[in-house]
Amino acid sequence: DVYEHLAQNNPLHLEHRIEHLGLPDAVHLEKMQKLGVHCVTQPIFITELGKNFRNYLDDFYLDNVYPYRAVLEAGVNLAFSSDAPVVKDFNPLSGIQAAVTRCDNTGTVIGKAQKISVLEALKAYTIGAAAAQNTRDTQGVLAVGRDADFIILDKNPLNFEENGSEIGNIKVLQTWIKGVVEN
Repeated sequence: DVYEHLAQNNPLHLEHRIEHLGLPDAVHLEKMQKLGVHCVTQPIFITELGKNFRNYLDDFYLDNVYPYRAVLEAGVNLAFSSDAPVVKDFNPLSGIQAAVTRCDNTGTVIGKAQKISVLEALKAYTIGAAAAQNTRDTQGVLAVGRDADFIILDKNPLNFEENGSEIGNIKVLQTWIKGVVEN
């Protein structure tokens, strides 16, 4: 409601975001889409906090916690981040694995209907994140005139669609920032 008020009463076109967005309903997602509010969330919470979710959320909320599929289907920009240092594992590949498998650290699936594909998770960490931080003109994709920020991996994460539980084991061989390899 605050974002709706700002959109109607503020002459500046500001982009807004909601961090975490753990339990939105369809009305929230519809408003977010209409107002261009970004969903910035941390899929590693499913892995690291899954036991707490199972202990404290009833079945309806457990099936809909961090609803990535619903966010995408509502047309809301989905951006992933790590929330480091709050979480122990801030490796984006582990976050992709969590979004794809929806498994907590005991292997229990949480919110199976909210799973997304490897490609959708990669986009949330790249294109989606760039949009949410208003750097879509310089980051998010490899293209002429943009920052050349990228990594080289030892395996293609898109080959793990069927067995997403191995994505977190992929190794980063090189990291490039603005076209320069980091040591």
